[in-house]
Amino acid sequence: MTFLYRFDVLQLDDVLTTASAPTSWAATGRARCLVHMNTNATEPQRFDAEPFSSTLIPPGIATAPAGGWVFLPEAITHNELRYDSEAQAGDLTVELPLMHQVASLFAEDTAGYKVFVTLAQLTPSGIKTLWTGRAIHASFSETRCTLTASHLLSILRRPGLTRKHPRNCGHSLYDERTCGVKPSVLAGNGLYFAYREDGWLTAAAGGGTTITVPAAANRADGFFDNGFVIVEGWYDQPRQGYDTFLPRGDVGAKMPDPLSSVNGGYRHSVATHKGATLELLLPLPASLLRRSEPMRVTLFAGCDSLPSTCKARFNNYPRFGGYPLIPIENVFATGIKKPKVVS
Repeated sequence: MTFLYRFDVLQLDDVLTTASAPTSWAATGRARCLVHMNTNATEPQRFDAEPFSSTLIPPGIATAPAGGWVFLPEAITHNELRYDSEAQAGDLTVELPLMHQVASLFAEDTAGYKVFVTLAQLTPSGIKTLWTGRAIHASFSETRCTLTASHLLSILRRPGLTRKHPRNCGHSLYDERTCGVKPSVLAGNGLYFAYREDGWLTAAAGGGTTITVPAAANRADGFFDNGFVIVEGWYDQPRQGYDTFLPRGDVGAKMPDPLSSVNGGYRHSVATHKGATLELLLPLPASLLRRSEPMRVTLFAGCDSLPSTCKARFNNYPRFGGYPLIPIENVFATGIKKPKVVS
């Protein structure tokens, strides 16, 4: 059987307001809604018109490619669907390649996005939509990513807005719509990146949870705590006069490109950083550990969500997402204390 998989990636405020993209985003060629279309067939599936509609797309955002809709072949599978009345509130499990764009999104950070999954079947009579829901969880193996999605009906039965008012920041670091910190901003008169360090992974221990990156010693201990590392990523084509992979100290290196980014690769969260040694939350894949040659890595600074770190490290306190002045003492438990009278 031929199945069609559609992944709608929307920014959070688009889900809530269905607002169209602002002109500032359109001017840079970026859309607030991305659609990835795949099929388990061996050949691309082409359609002159949209095969099944999605009401999740904000108005004014064109997602259909020129020449119609094309579902590209990909090694994607899903669990068996049941058709009883109780199954509609159940979960759908979708397995896709580790390097798929949606898998990469979950490997990075989905705090500012919502990913909706639509499953359809190609039948002799046309397209039959089988299931629609939202991806809520992702797990990873060495070669595959497993998405767990909840049906839309079960999502409607969940509580509504649950935004809290914590003392610490609730933003996701480097999220451009909330935090606003740019990971490739320059420092040192434009000679190096402020929050990023390029270098080489020279050793791994502890089954891949402890790695050695000499370039990490360029920063103070703890600089990469709660940050992340990308191993063997793809770097943008450098512009004239710039470089995109720039280990400090390399002979003949050019100026860093503030518009550069790292795509793909293996992304892992950093627990602790001391000198050239970094402890990862999860081990590196065995395929990387078997390599004997150094591997390219890029480290990104972390944040502990404290106002002091926001000020000192990122100079970003105006966009701090916490409420540090909330009183700690609970007056409902202790009562209101009378002020002391000084005679």
